[in-house]
Amino acid sequence: MMIYFIKLKSKLYFLDKHLQAINLAKYTIVYGYNHNLFLKKLIKKWDDDADLMSRCAKLQISVNDSYMKALHVIVNILTVNCHHPKKYRDKVGKVWYCMNCNSDL
Repeated sequence: MMIYFIKLKSKLYFLDKHLQAINLAKYTIVYGYNHNLFLKKLIKKWDDDADLMSRCAKLQISVNDSYMKALHVIVNILTVNCHHPKKYRDKVGKVWYCMNCNSDL
């Protein structure tokens, strides 16, 4: 895998790190979903809607849902759905890349 740099606010960042960010976001979504299932089981076990802990668990479930929705949007933005058609392929030096999504092939 080749390493690419992007200049953003006069600092260099690795572009191949975005794959790690996608995997981390997906892991966080799965972890949040499992955590919400655990909290729902606890609420069902406590069986008291007026209890302070039940209300806190419901609040945490709603906050986790909003975070998971935001992470899902970020993952959809970062993932590329390009099939790299041949008419959009170009070669610079020895490296082929897609002009449609600007990724290396």
